[in-house]
Amino acid sequence: MFKIPVFFKLLLSLLAVYIGIAYSLFLVSKPTYNYRQENLLNQQATILMRPVMEVLANGKVSHWYDWQNISKGGINQNVTALKISSGDKKLYRDLGNSFAFENTLASLGGIKEAAIIEPLNYKESWSLVFCDTKYDTCQESNILTKGRAKILVDGTQNVWGKTTSGKHIELKLVEYINRSAETSVLFI
Repeated sequence: MFKIPVFFKLLLSLLAVYIGIAYSLFLVSKPTYNYRQENLLNQQATILMRPVMEVLANGKVSHWYDWQNISKGGINQNVTALKISSGDKKLYRDLGNSFAFENTLASLGGIKEAAIIEPLNYKESWSLVFCDTKYDTCQESNILTKGRAKILVDGTQNVWGKTTSGKHIELKLVEYINRSAETSVLFI
């Protein structure tokens, strides 16, 4: 009969404990956000990564697969963008490549600056759209939230909100903060 080495038994036990913790966190404190487009695989990956994100990324909920590149022409330029800029002029992310290692390091603590933003005169669900001014890259989040959100500030970005019906809305800056502050605000 095949015998499983002790190391693999220990590894499988640790994996089972980790998965149990991840799903317990999900059941105890359900997310306060939804997805524009539901994807079961992405949702399960988010649940499994949550313990790591809580410990290493200050509770950030978005991942590379929650963002999609969009055309600048697809943004309603009649809606005034909120311009946010970091005090640190070094860009930590490679916005042209979602899989870049720099993006992981930035999310896991490389970027220290954050901003709290909220819609101007809008109370329903919205998602975040931004264009980076240096790379002229625009991305849209799949995460829908209501009210305030905390975002990383890396370089200079123009940001908008986008309603569930696809309409762009103005956002306002509440304040610049350290990424570890304001833990009660959804960290996208």
